[in-house]
Order: sequence, then C-alpha cells, then structure tokens
Amino acid sequence: NTNREMTSSDLKNGMQALKHLIGNSDCEQNDAELGILFDNCMQLRDLIENSTLSSIDNELQEAISTCIKALEKCTMMVNTLELFSCNETAEELQTASIRYLLLPAILGSLNLNVQNKNVSDRMTYVEIAELCKQVFMYELLTFICDLFAVVLVYFKDFLRRCSDYELCESSLKYFKEILNKENSNEVNSDPSSVREKKIQLFKQKRELENKEMLLKSAILRPESEECIREYYFVLLEKWILIAVDELENLKREKEILISMPKKDISTSNIQDKKNVK
Repeated sequence: NTNREMTSSDLKNGMQALKHLIGNSDCEQNDAELGILFDNCMQLRDLIENSTLSSIDNELQEAISTCIKALEKCTMMVNTLELFSCNETAEELQTASIRYLLLPAILGSLNLNVQNKNVSDRMTYVEIAELCKQVFMYELLTFICDLFAVVLVYFKDFLRRCSDYELCESSLKYFKEILNKENSNEVNSDPSSVREKKIQLFKQKRELENKEMLLKSAILRPESEECIREYYFVLLEKWILIAVDELENLKREKEILISMPKKDISTSNIQDKKNVK
C-alpha cells in the first residue's frame, strides 16, 4: 500500500509539472522551453516504466496520456525550430538536439501501454453471454488494429530518421530486414531463427544498457560534450533495438489476430446488439 501511494504521489507530481509546462509553453520557437519539457517527459516516462500500479489503473493511464500529449508538443516544437535537416550528417547534429531523435520511439512505446477503457471494462462481464463475447472481441480487434497503425508509424519514423543519419548501422540492419520482408511479402522465418534473433537482440540491448549506465553521469557535466554525444548515440542504438523488437512483436500479434476464426459480425449488428443489452 505504501509503494502504491508513493508511486501514485510521484505520478501526480510528474503529471502536474508536465500539465503546467504544456499550458505555459506558448512559444514553440523556444529551444530552452523544449529542453525543459522534454526532460520532464523523460522523468514521467521513467516513473511510468517503473510503476507498480496495474496497467489499467486510472492514474497510470492518465500519466501515460499526459506524457504522450507533452511529447507530441515536443515534436511540434522540434518541427517548428527545424532542428533536423535531410542534408546534414550525424557528425553535424548539434549535441543538444540528438536526444530529440528519440521522440517517435518513446511515443510508440507509450502508445503500446495505452489501454482502451471501454474494452477493459467489458472484460469483467464478457462471460455473461456469447453476444457479449462477440461484442467484446469486435471492440478489442478494432482497438488493437488502430493501435498497431499508430505505433507502426512512430517506430518506422524513428528508424527511418536514424537510417537517414546513418546511425548505428549494425543495429539498423534488423530494420532493413523487416522492410525487405514487407516489400517481398516474404513469409516469417522459421521459429529457431526467430528465437536466435531475439537472443541476439537481447544480448546487444543488455550491452548497450551497461554502456548507458556508465555514460549517464556525462549529461550532468556540460563540459564533456563528446561523452554526452556518445551517451545519446548509445541511447539511440538501444531504442533502435527496442523498436525493431516491437515491430516484430506487432507483426506476429497481427498475424495471430488475422488467423483467428472470423465471426459474421457487422458494425451495424454490433450496435443493434449493444442496444438490446
């Protein structure tokens, strides 16, 4: 109970701070405001990531929603400030701007944690009748398909931007494999190679997390610019692996959903049956 109260209190404080910043950051051309807003987003994201609350807890979901809204605001500010150019290389990136390349990856990750309240609420009584089960499955499938679309856009945008800057080529090869499969309509690899790839990704991610921990103190020392750049490039590579893994997971989940037995349910039928209940 104490842990829950502590987490709840931390989330509330983080949300209030972000809401205040969103409300007060009227000028989208202020890079100092962007930095403060982004830092607060990352702090709240860490609280969400380490939260002991249930994934459907109202406070946690509100925190996720607030963080997404603030990160979307950050994205608008980055675009307004024109911090990135298709003509520049990774070496030409300003050190202070590198971290903003993470925005679509973190937005994709947070959107994966969004719970549809209507669907979650229905889970408590779907066993009442077959009709309820069908309605629930229809809503769940619709929600998941919409979620897939949003998350895919974010992760692919992140990976393509990293590819444009030729960042972390060794990790981006996995993304290129995904694109090649999509373009050639290639069937999934055999289970053993999929498992081997996941083990490989896991090991690489662990190595990068260790590097991240060693370099993290660098961001507190403004004079160590090279270390700061290295820290953010390590962070970017870690998120490339996370994004690749999530894209593969989403693809598999979508295939499972598509292969599920179809029920003859039209949208109008669903609405009629809802009204009968």
